[in-house]
Amino acid sequence: MEIIPLDFREKWFDSRLAIRTFLVIIVLLAAVPLAVSYATRSTARQMHAATNHPARSYAGATVVTEQTGNLVVYGENGAVRYVDSEYARYWDVDPTPSGAASVLVGVTEHAADKTCGGEHCLRNVAVRMNLTTGERTRIFSRTYAGKGSNEWHDIDRINATHLVVAGIKRDRVFIANATTDRITWQWNASEHYPPTSGGKPSDWTHINDVEVLPDGRIMVSVRNMDEVVFIEPGRGVRENWTLGEEGNHSILHGQHNPDYIPKQRGGPAVLVADSHNNRVVEYQRRRGEWVQTWAWQDRRMQWTRDADRLPNGNTLIVDTNGDRVLEVNRTGRVVWSVPATKPYDAERLGTGDESAGGPSIAKMDPEAKSVARPATAESGVSLGLAWSVVSSVVPPFLFNSMLFALPTWMEPRQILLVAVVAAGTLALVAAELYWRISARQSG
Repeated sequence: MEIIPLDFREKWFDSRLAIRTFLVIIVLLAAVPLAVSYATRSTARQMHAATNHPARSYAGATVVTEQTGNLVVYGENGAVRYVDSEYARYWDVDPTPSGAASVLVGVTEHAADKTCGGEHCLRNVAVRMNLTTGERTRIFSRTYAGKGSNEWHDIDRINATHLVVAGIKRDRVFIANATTDRITWQWNASEHYPPTSGGKPSDWTHINDVEVLPDGRIMVSVRNMDEVVFIEPGRGVRENWTLGEEGNHSILHGQHNPDYIPKQRGGPAVLVADSHNNRVVEYQRRRGEWVQTWAWQDRRMQWTRDADRLPNGNTLIVDTNGDRVLEVNRTGRVVWSVPATKPYDAERLGTGDESAGGPSIAKMDPEAKSVARPATAESGVSLGLAWSVVSSVVPPFLFNSMLFALPTWMEPRQILLVAVVAAGTLALVAAELYWRISARQSG
């Protein structure tokens, strides 16, 4: 057996120790922030759960729905004032005429499988919630069997008896009389779109938002077609008013929650959460065409789902995979922000329904350019070069779906930390195995 010189053995041992030390340090440097995030988020969720006593006043409060199963009310200072966790999913939230702390919420709850003949069963419900008393009143509901996109993401109040619903399940928009529990009008997407357009049959159009305009038209967000269409009951889609074009992602890409701003407030204009483009964008109607007049995004923003123009000209934004709700002014400066877990919709109480009291950019600045440069305000931590590369390579829908599936305590940028922990651990295990096998062969 060959005798290895002592100095060589020492160097060999030192090299192994150095490699072990290096890999362990790398793993720890990535694992510690993950552990801190887990502890912090877990504490925050416990605080959320404990905050369930209705308050007397919610002046200036912001109501946020979280797709993970919470409705959270934040005070003006960002403190959590109230939490409701009664339902499986919370979607659109709007104020009601019943009082300053009364809201209409679209929710989803699990129904007994026997209700749907043994199949997976979900019930969509329009609920009026009194945030002061905690009282919940069920207004209208429908139950659907089967998996897939069968939830209502938007339910808007028309008057004391009627609601308009964005019906994802059957690719339609309908008006229901909540008193008689009957559907009085509906528009089917098949009246306008060919079957070869949009997504897969189980989620063809993904109609996710609806709004009745002052002139009686109905504005509808058809997410999978990248379009916002204007329907005139009895006549169908007003073709020359359509905002967006299927597959033309420079205009809109998988959008959510468009808000219409009428002429008296500087419109016609549409403010929309341009979800897969990770921005908020505003389009102004000029000479029969839609012209982009404003856009906002920062390096943290990932999958915007709602944007409301407030009466003071600021914009309230929901950043779903950025796990936050924020308010920015017209110049792009963040003036208010709160953390949230997979938020979907936000409503500032006392400012009207969505963008009902807010002016268009053209109203605030008549000299606004046709295309504004996206703001780069410092409102988050840069995701870094590696994150930018990944987000630019992976298709937006797949990327955002992957981020949404993350544990609630994990921020999107921490995927990189998980990758580092996994790679470092595998490298350490591989090195140890290699050294053991080498030692046996040499022995």
